[in-house]
Amino acid sequence: MEETLKIWGQKTFRFFSSFGLATAVLVLMVVVTFFGTIAQVELGIFEAQKRYFDSWIAFHRFGNGFTLPLPGAYPLMLLLFVNMVCGAIIRARKGPKQIGNLISHSGILFLLAGGFVAHHFSEAGHMTLAEGQQSNVVKSYHNWVVEIHERGKDEVLVVGEEVLRDLAPANSVTFTHSSLPFDLTLSGYRRHSNIVAEGPGGFRLIPLKPVAEAERNLGGARATLVAEDGTREDFLMWGGELAPHGTTVDGRDFAISLTRRSWTVPFLVRLDDFSYSYHPGTKKPRDFTSIVYREEAGEIARAKIRMNEPMRHDGFTFFQAQFQDFGNGNVRSIFEVSRNPADQWPLYACIVISLGLLIHFVVKLLEFVGRSRKQRAAQAIA
Repeated sequence: MEETLKIWGQKTFRFFSSFGLATAVLVLMVVVTFFGTIAQVELGIFEAQKRYFDSWIAFHRFGNGFTLPLPGAYPLMLLLFVNMVCGAIIRARKGPKQIGNLISHSGILFLLAGGFVAHHFSEAGHMTLAEGQQSNVVKSYHNWVVEIHERGKDEVLVVGEEVLRDLAPANSVTFTHSSLPFDLTLSGYRRHSNIVAEGPGGFRLIPLKPVAEAERNLGGARATLVAEDGTREDFLMWGGELAPHGTTVDGRDFAISLTRRSWTVPFLVRLDDFSYSYHPGTKKPRDFTSIVYREEAGEIARAKIRMNEPMRHDGFTFFQAQFQDFGNGNVRSIFEVSRNPADQWPLYACIVISLGLLIHFVVKLLEFVGRSRKQRAAQAIA
C-alpha cells in the first residue's frame, strides 16, 4: 500500500512539475486573455473581468451559436503557481550556476502571489469632492447594498452585495435583525434599471440592458416591509434616487436605500484647490491636479495628486481619476481610492526577477569567457 501511494505521489509530482503542463497552462492563458479582451467591447471591463478572469469556468459564445467552455484565468494562475513551485524550485537543479534562475522564478512566484492577495483582499472605490469639501467616505463603483438606518442612531444595517448579486429577478430574500421591528423582503433585483410613472401616483421598475461601463448601471429592486403587527408596505428601491425611502414602524423612523457600498478611510481628505487644462481645440483633458489636505489625529499634511502621481498613505492610494465640469466654475475632482496590501508587490517582484536575470547573464558570460580562454590556450599549444 505504501509503495502504491509512493508511486502515485511521484507520478502526481511529475505531472504538476512537468514542462508540458506549464506549456498547456500558458497557451490556455493566452486564449482566455484573447477572448476576455474581445468581450470587453460588449460586456465592459468589469463584467469581462468577472466572467473570464475571476471565475473558475468561462463560457465564450460565438454569436448566437457555438459556446466554448474555457478555464478561467484564476484556476490557471493557481495551476501555474503550483507548477513553478514543483518544477522551477523543488525539481530544478541546484548549484551556483542555477542561482540566477532560482531567483528569477522566485520573483515570478512572488508576482503571482501578489495577484492572489490583490484579488482577495483589495478594494477600490471613488471619492468626489468640490473645492472646500472634505470627506473620509469612499463609494464603490460597481457593488450595491441595501442600507437600513434608524434616525438618531449611528449603526447602519447592511444587506451585503453577495445577497443582491445572487438574487435572480424571479427570486426573493428576507432580511431580519433582532434590532428591527420588521422583516424586509427583497425581490426583482436588476443590475441596471429605471423607474417610470404608472398610473396616478404609482411607479414601476423597468429592467434595462447593463451598459459596458459598469459604474453607470443603476441597480433596482422591489421591497416589502412587514411589521411585527402584520402591517405591510410595498415600495421600490432604485440606485438613482436622491433620497432614501423613509418609513415609521412602531414609533421609530427608518431610512432604507439601495446604494453603492461605502467604506471609510481613517483620515479626512479636504480638497483645497483643483486645476485642469485641455488639449488645444479639444475637450480632452491634458492635465488635472488636486491640492488636498489630509487630517489625521489632529495633524494636517498637504499633498498634491496629479495624473500618474497618486497619494499613498496608511495603506490607501488616491489616484486622480477624472473630474466633472458643470460650468461657471463648478468643478468636482474624482479620486479613485484603493486599498491593496499587495500594491507594491509587482514592483518588488520585477526587481527580484531583474536581479535573477542579471545574475544568470553574468554567470553565462563568465562561462563563455572561460571557455574562450581555454580554446585560445589550446590553440596556442597546438
